[in-house]
Amino acid sequence: MNLIRGREILSPFFVSVGLGIPGGLLSSRARFRFPRQFEVITFIKKFVNIFALCNCLEGDIINIVDLLTSYDPNQDAIDDFIMFTTSGSNSVVSVDRDGTGTTYTAQDIATITGVTGLDADDLLTNGNLLAAA
Repeated sequence: MNLIRGREILSPFFVSVGLGIPGGLLSSRARFRFPRQFEVITFIKKFVNIFALCNCLEGDIINIVDLLTSYDPNQDAIDDFIMFTTSGSNSVVSVDRDGTGTTYTAQDIATITGVTGLDADDLLTNGNLLAAA
């Protein structure tokens, strides 16, 4: 995992999206510390610019393993769990924690700015999307 500080911003960026961030999250503008585990979806809705640096061509990774409750890569279609919707020149990332299950529905969790045309299958195949441990 790369810490992004100053000039290291061109390093591959690993974005881990899960139910909790122990210790905190460091950015060049501010340090976010969390005293206890809580839903990161709320955090990301408020601070969606965390994904502004995502560049899958440079090896960046989006990790949603901790958000998914029942994804089995051998049986399930990844498109049932994560969706990318174009909004202007950006991509909105939505996650349905149980895919075709009935407990959860898709929730917008992030916006990737300046990037369109993302495909969950391609990202998964190329190693830019982690959905299963």
